[in-house]
Amino acid sequence: MAYVPRLNWIVKDDVWTFNGPANFEIVLLKTGQYGLTRNGRYRSTFDTFQKAEQQIIYDLTVDLEDSALAIATTYAYLRDCLPANIMADYGIDSPAEIVRIACLEVGCDD
Repeated sequence: MAYVPRLNWIVKDDVWTFNGPANFEIVLLKTGQYGLTRNGRYRSTFDTFQKAEQQIIYDLTVDLEDSALAIATTYAYLRDCLPANIMADYGIDSPAEIVRIACLEVGCDD
């Protein structure tokens, strides 16, 4: 059975584009290998499309873990540095609330 991509790709010619928090492209090279770029920068070459896509999923997972750590660190900082009444006034009672407030400020998608 042929490999079924796991991400929603935009396909044009021999270029697969995935737009998200980082823009990824997988390009079918003349050698038959797949070149991977992230935000326009060359990353590496893979023997199969599946391996290139797996690298992207891994990269996005690491990005998510980094973001989660930053949110938890921010919440801990605010909890330790701001008086409880200020935290309560802003409704900051969890790391999730920091994400909600940040999304209101920058207009996140759901």
